Amino acid sequence: MARPPAGTAPGRTAGTTGWWITGGSLAGLAAGLGAGLLAHGERVPGLAALVPAMEVVGTLWTNALLMVILPLVVSLLVGAIASLGEHRQAGRLGGATLLVYLAILVAAMAATMVLVPLLLSGYAVDAAALAALRGGNAGPVQAGAAVDPRAWLLGLVPANPVRAAADGDLLPVVVATVFFGLAISRLASAHRELLTRFFAAVAAASMVIVGWILLVIPLAVFALAFTETARAGTALVGMVGVFLALISGLLLLETLAFYPLASLVGRAPLRRFAAAALPAQAVAAGTRSSLATLPTLLETAKRRLGLPAHVADFVLPFSISAFKPNRAVSSMGKLLFLTHVYQIPVGPEFLLLFGAILVLLSFSSPGVPSGGFLTTLPFYIAAGVPVEAVVLLRAVDAIPDVFKTVVNVTGDLTIAVIANRLVGGSLLAPDAPGAAGAGAGLPSVAPEATGAGG
Repeated sequence: MARPPAGTAPGRTAGTTGWWITGGSLAGLAAGLGAGLLAHGERVPGLAALVPAMEVVGTLWTNALLMVILPLVVSLLVGAIASLGEHRQAGRLGGATLLVYLAILVAAMAATMVLVPLLLSGYAVDAAALAALRGGNAGPVQAGAAVDPRAWLLGLVPANPVRAAADGDLLPVVVATVFFGLAISRLASAHRELLTRFFAAVAAASMVIVGWILLVIPLAVFALAFTETARAGTALVGMVGVFLALISGLLLLETLAFYPLASLVGRAPLRRFAAAALPAQAVAAGTRSSLATLPTLLETAKRRLGLPAHVADFVLPFSISAFKPNRAVSSMGKLLFLTHVYQIPVGPEFLLLFGAILVLLSFSSPGVPSGGFLTTLPFYIAAGVPVEAVVLLRAVDAIPDVFKTVVNVTGDLTIAVIANRLVGGSLLAPDAPGAAGAGAGLPSVAPEATGAGG
């Protein structure tokens, strides 16, 4: 297998790493699906004999990923929660920005929970293909199992979080982590900074390991796609196609919903809002990086839309670095899709907890491509979804990732418009003197990995 470009450090955010992971995943998936279809039903004699060997390769890779996911998610959650106090100190405009973002997330997740079951009501995988897709999955929630809400709720608070982690019971570990992060946020600044720096170091070390693991993702995706398709045949190909159509369509719908929201709530003229958003959306679709759109977004927000410079210069960099509106649709939609395909019952209590975790994790993005995928993986596993299925859908993420980035950019501009309205501001005339000064006084923004999702 060809090695990635020299000079690209594992775990480092770089365009070359991004295209290696994206292109390699797609190539591995296409090759694995094709070889698996040939192996299914012995279309090519002897090819099915490779399934056990490829199954070992895929299992080793997924086990390595799972090994580092728990410390990564714990450290990111602690850091995100401990820094909430800093977000609260951002002032009136920062508070309005945060409030608008949370309202958008909640509304988008609620709409997704209603729409996805309706859209998937006529889609089902036949029993034989479903059995093949499940393979040897032994997730914590089995298909068709009855969930006792009382027992589920009691199990969220672990008497022994270390044992829960050892048993692979991830949700109690996350709940314990949330309490620990909240406690850290209340400490004196010296102690809080010490602990947040420690967990930031743990997250950084975890990301180095993740970088090493992702270097061989083309081989891993090939092995997983080959073994699953050899068992299930065209059912896996159909599942991937339905997923792409569902998530891309939902993200497009979310993007369109921002236009009337900005117009009705933010009082932005629809044509001016669309004209301001379009150049940044074009950059977003081409680069799949929200950060890459920031200069264009700042320029058009002030000169075409008339957003006051002090609002644009604060809200837009803050939103692009901290907020990911697409996650309310993409992550929740993926969970509902996979639990529908694998016929895994999930109650409202799990969906509410999953939504709350998405909100927290949206403030923390690992510095490698597909950071959202890494941070949400434990929760798909906790629902009983096979990790192989999550990895395979991640391999085709390049397509919905375009829509995710466009959603994020459009949502960031909408948030800025509504936050400006909430603090009593109004839009200036396009190219007015008060709208000048693009790029002046920009707050520092942490680099964002190519790819917006999860």
